[in-house]
Amino acid sequence: MENVKATFKTTEEKWDRYLSQSSRLCQAEEFTKIPKVYLSIILGSVVFILLFLNVSGQLISSFIGWFYPAHATLHAIEYPSHELRQQWLTYWVVLGLLQSIEYFEDTILYWMPFYYLFKTAFLLYLMLPSVTGASTLYMLLFQHHGHANKLSPVNKAKQAVKRARSSLRKSSQ
Repeated sequence: MENVKATFKTTEEKWDRYLSQSSRLCQAEEFTKIPKVYLSIILGSVVFILLFLNVSGQLISSFIGWFYPAHATLHAIEYPSHELRQQWLTYWVVLGLLQSIEYFEDTILYWMPFYYLFKTAFLLYLMLPSVTGASTLYMLLFQHHGHANKLSPVNKAKQAVKRARSSLRKSSQ
């Protein structure tokens, strides 16, 4: 039993250090006098229950699916790295596909139990930096097809333009 308590205490301390990076959570902790760890557990539990009961499930799922990813995408634009661009471009493509399916299959999705709970869990898997599911999905679906980037229509067009320019240079000489 002592081992479980010690594990819980170290996990709580790590989580508290991580949550201390958020100024909003620190302000909420000061205002409510409830530790940040417990505030995050309460908020997560409320969101889970609302999604489970499908009380504003679409709104909550959309908010979670847009708020942090939009912020992270703007960050990726300001500090460009190939991995970040790949992560967020893949995320937005998958989100667009999910929302397209929802638009056309709204009546079916209404009757599918826990759809927004599963959708939110899937979006969290795709977006969270600790798992980078969108990058994993990209590698599984696209990258193993033999560098599809080299064969993309844009690259084919660029190659055609280069060939045309070089043949024009040769003919003008």
